[in-house]
Amino acid sequence: MENTKQLGELVEQAASASGPVASGSQSLAEGTTEQAANIQETSSAPEEMSSIQTDPSFSAAGDDKEIPIDWSTMMNNLENEEMIMDTVKIFTEDAPQTIQNLNGAVKVKNSEDVQLYAHSLRGISAMIGANRLRENARQLECAGEVKMIEAFDLFFKGIKEDFDKVVTFLSEANWVEIAKEHDHNKQQVG
Repeated sequence: MENTKQLGELVEQAASASGPVASGSQSLAEGTTEQAANIQETSSAPEEMSSIQTDPSFSAAGDDKEIPIDWSTMMNNLENEEMIMDTVKIFTEDAPQTIQNLNGAVKVKNSEDVQLYAHSLRGISAMIGANRLRENARQLECAGEVKMIEAFDLFFKGIKEDFDKVVTFLSEANWVEIAKEHDHNKQQVG
């Protein structure tokens, strides 16, 4: 996990130092790419990607079930349950195509498309309170920005795992009640 965290930090440093990738920022991106490749080579467990950032919304509910969305974030962003349901419907209908497009961009190492599709996924994930998915999409977006293609597969693996968890959770008939209960329990503890 430490190596993956270091990779994420390198991507963030390169993205923040370079801003939008321009011709003058190539050397920073190239140097950071070498560091990323070294970290990726020393990573001993590919499953580490699923825990790049620990998110409090992933704590256990009553049945030790992971909650991949944060109800408070959803309410803050969308204000009422009707808007939440509409946005979740859009997510479940549109996000699979975004994931497919992102996967294609990752496979062909197209930095611009990786950045575009990761940004799109990041936005809708933020709206529905899928904080871990949002963070992983942000990291892949930054990797696309600095053209750190060696990191694409690793970051996409984490995105796909988190995306599957979100979709599975949102397909449950009682996901709203589970999310509300989890949020209530989290507020009681905090």
